[in-house]
Amino acid sequence: MSLRVRDVMARDVQVVPVSADLASLAPLLVNGIHSTVPVIDAQRRIVGTLNPESLKELESRPGAGSGRISELMCPIFHAVAPDTPLAEAAARMIVERVPRLVVVDSDFHVVGMLSALDLLRGLEGVNSILERLNGDA
Repeated sequence: MSLRVRDVMARDVQVVPVSADLASLAPLLVNGIHSTVPVIDAQRRIVGTLNPESLKELESRPGAGSGRISELMCPIFHAVAPDTPLAEAAARMIVERVPRLVVVDSDFHVVGMLSALDLLRGLEGVNSILERLNGDA
């Protein structure tokens, strides 16, 4: 049986509401977020993403923190369903030239994130080697 996105995706995903003000991003900046952050609407459906470059731009703005998330987010996002075969998700990441995909259910609710590192964890035999290496540490 081939692995699916749900088998290796990260489930604990930081999201921000599109209605929030930019000042609410301060904790993300302090924590040095290095990943794409999904932006959700009032029904918790994805409407866009914030990428690290956007967050860096915010830090350099005069009066950073004034304005809305919607001004900074990218309304285009790359998403995949949890039941997508892992190989298909990897191919999409290559073709679309993105380092991660937002994992959404059929109603476009964010249920996870899939990164290139998650794909590597899905390779056959990697987990047993990681366990051995971590046991040696």
